[in-house]
Amino acid sequence: TDEIGKRRSGLLLRTAFSGLRLETRYLYEELMLAIKVGSGGSVSFDTASKIASQIAAQVMVPVYGQVSPEAFGNDLRDLNVAEEYGNRLIEIGQNAKQKSVHELVNAYPSHDFMIDRREARKLFKNVEVPDGELSLLTVKLSEFAYWPHSSKFVLRLDKHKGVEHSDAIQDGKEATSDPELDDGCESTRASHKKDGKRV
Repeated sequence: TDEIGKRRSGLLLRTAFSGLRLETRYLYEELMLAIKVGSGGSVSFDTASKIASQIAAQVMVPVYGQVSPEAFGNDLRDLNVAEEYGNRLIEIGQNAKQKSVHELVNAYPSHDFMIDRREARKLFKNVEVPDGELSLLTVKLSEFAYWPHSSKFVLRLDKHKGVEHSDAIQDGKEATSDPELDDGCESTRASHKKDGKRV
């Protein structure tokens, strides 16, 4: 179903195909054994197999016909894009291997599947318990991470604690000395205030 504003995992159609393969195989085996056993052995395995195959195909072909090749191709493309971005991130962070990225993208039944810290340590080299400030920051940014907004949102987070950027922000825009961040980027820079201080 093509729905507006609905999020779904790119693994959905792949999981559907996997389930259809299993159901087709089970249907074929059940029909073949029923014909073979029901005939008391008078029907050969070859004949029973052909009959079961024909019936299973007639039953399952309309079901497979419900799956859009275009949608399946789009999902496969999105999965490949996600894996490529993941590989680029680990080149910078050096906190995981390409195998971990592949598993995160493809190995779970859904991308909504939750993992705990113990499993995360199998995928990443460094896994830490978030402190109070990081937990609070996650809560504050969750709205921008999970829901689309009419205007683009860019929030600069300092790599070093205690660095003030009030001087770098003028008229709602933030200056940067990194040309790579400015080149081709047309994003609205936003600053947030809490208790009179920039955060």
